[in-house]
Amino acid sequence: MNDGDGGRVAAYQQLRAAQEGLHQLDALIVACDGAIGATLVRDHAAAARSQVDEAVRLLAYEEEASRQPARVPCSFCGQMIMPAATLCGFCWRKRTPARA
Repeated sequence: MNDGDGGRVAAYQQLRAAQEGLHQLDALIVACDGAIGATLVRDHAAAARSQVDEAVRLLAYEEEASRQPARVPCSFCGQMIMPAATLCGFCWRKRTPARA
């Protein structure tokens, strides 16, 4: 598993927890034939929504991070710069840009 899989694993775990919470909520509704206390329903629904929200946040963060351009170390000073840079923004030395 590579480092990029960590966000997907965490999102999967959040979705599984939400799925379990929703199954428990369904079981409560069936068991009580619709006469469930409002607080109990709200608590389970809020927990499930929270899990789904966290999964969406994790997936969105991972997607945003994957859109960021990769950086490479400058061959002179070692600072991380854009691969297409022709001039290092740290040491100001001219360089040949990396090819895609």
